[in-house]
Amino acid sequence: MTTDEILIAAVSGVEPAGLDPAGKLLFCRMRESYRAYRAGEISKSEGAERRIRAMAEYRETQTKLTQGDLAWKRLSEIWTAMGEAASAYRKNPSLDTADQVMAVIYGLLERKEENRT
Repeated sequence: MTTDEILIAAVSGVEPAGLDPAGKLLFCRMRESYRAYRAGEISKSEGAERRIRAMAEYRETQTKLTQGDLAWKRLSEIWTAMGEAASAYRKNPSLDTADQVMAVIYGLLERKEENRT
């Protein structure tokens, strides 16, 4: 669902189904702003400022959610690689399989060092 569709739904006050957390936050912020404007509690310009802040918050939340999803995916890949290497070593404890385990570990350490610089 686009932000424009969320904003239109906020005017009506009816939350659309299937919104992600960032979309729900935007909807709630804007629904309250529209309610406050209709009640005369805020001016049109204050409502516009609230919309700008809500959109910035929406984009920031979307970014954090996306980064979190990517982090979980990467963590899953790391655990899979570690599991495969450890399993290979358990089945055949040799220098080659031990090297596979170490390659995964040192590969992780190298990436960690690269991220620090």
